[in-house]
Amino acid sequence: MGKTQRRRMAWACAAVALLLAVSAWRRWMLTSGGGWFVPYVMYATYVLLICLWIRSVRRCMTQQVMRRCVCAEGLLMFAGATIRFVQDAILVEDIVLMRESGYLTLVPLMVIPPLGWLGTLGLGHSSGYRPDPRWRWLAVPVLVMVFLALSDSQLHLMCVVDLADPQPNLLFHPGFGAYLLTVWYIALTLARIGLMVARNRALGATRNPWPTLLVGMCMAAVAMPYLLTSFAPDPDFVEFFARVFVFEALLWESCIATGLVPANSGYEDVLHASTIALQLLDANGTRLTGSADAPCIGKSEFLALARGECVETSPGIELRAFRMRDVWCAWSQDVREQRRALAELEDAREELAQRGDTLAQELKVRGEAERVRSRVIIYQALEEQIDPQREELERLLVGLGQRLRDDTHPIGREECAQALERVLAQGTQLKATCMEVLLATEGGSAGEGPGQPHTSGGA
Repeated sequence: MGKTQRRRMAWACAAVALLLAVSAWRRWMLTSGGGWFVPYVMYATYVLLICLWIRSVRRCMTQQVMRRCVCAEGLLMFAGATIRFVQDAILVEDIVLMRESGYLTLVPLMVIPPLGWLGTLGLGHSSGYRPDPRWRWLAVPVLVMVFLALSDSQLHLMCVVDLADPQPNLLFHPGFGAYLLTVWYIALTLARIGLMVARNRALGATRNPWPTLLVGMCMAAVAMPYLLTSFAPDPDFVEFFARVFVFEALLWESCIATGLVPANSGYEDVLHASTIALQLLDANGTRLTGSADAPCIGKSEFLALARGECVETSPGIELRAFRMRDVWCAWSQDVREQRRALAELEDAREELAQRGDTLAQELKVRGEAERVRSRVIIYQALEEQIDPQREELERLLVGLGQRLRDDTHPIGREECAQALERVLAQGTQLKATCMEVLLATEGGSAGEGPGQPHTSGGA
């Protein structure tokens, strides 16, 4: 049982103590023979407790169907308390109307059990769940018992009137209908508890149902004297309908306390056990609630957080906050691992950058080597292609030189000019071939390759 559940049970015990105290005061006032205002005080007490319980149920129950059914039970309790108030404050002199209206106080006891069962059906389902329409047949026994109660003046099936009693209009003896109502209430209450236990086991949660069963047994023990004896007019310590309503509320509260019914604790237990040091602050920086290890926030730190700044309380521990409605939500965050990871990433980035520079230099050297190798291949192919032309040019030059050195057969002017023309033409053709191959290679020409022979004619 968490802190919120213990506080809730403490409030429930305080409500029971208040009811016992007011009931003891009522008993004392009635036995002393005075107090016209007693019904008003009792009614105000009942209404206060019922309203507080409905408000608590609306805040804590998370399942919509269950919340609506339990709140409907609270409204039936309010109706029963109102009928009882009218009896004590207005109909106290009219015995017939008081007895007839007394049957109406049994109606909430007939309707509350099926409402509790329908609410329990929503356990483990989403808020949009709706019970199977076949459960509407529960209204049939309810209507039968309501008919028995409202027609009891003629049928006398709910309460038997013994004419031998001194005051037969006031004394109520349980009949067949009263025992039927008791069985109806006990059966649906036990079925409700059993369904809660089964649904929790199906969801993988093991809950202790004995506190709830103990409340149910106490409820049956309270009703037992009225089943074995008569409904005496002598005022009880706590009125019968109030006892049943209190035990019905305690039944639901025990289910919430033991975890049979999931409830919204307002996140107080979650905040207390939070590992991120979460806390809620008011507009002045005063702590409202938070986790156990949340640090204390000074005035200067709160002002810095209100400006949207990040406060470092210790090395690697950052304090942040944001505003939501009328409170500030502040939490501490351990960023040492993040900073260590960022440092490792920075080192890895520098290492990768160095590796990238080395790889770029290596690729550059490889590119230069590839270009040199390509040029060597080009020049070798060019050399193979122009070898015949170069040899022909050398042969012409050698022949011309020999003729020029031969004194016995001197070369003529015209013959020398023709020989020079042939030498120049062959040299021009050799130069043209070299330029064509080099330009085609540098420009990526798809024409003649370096290994293809030059087919152009001489000059």
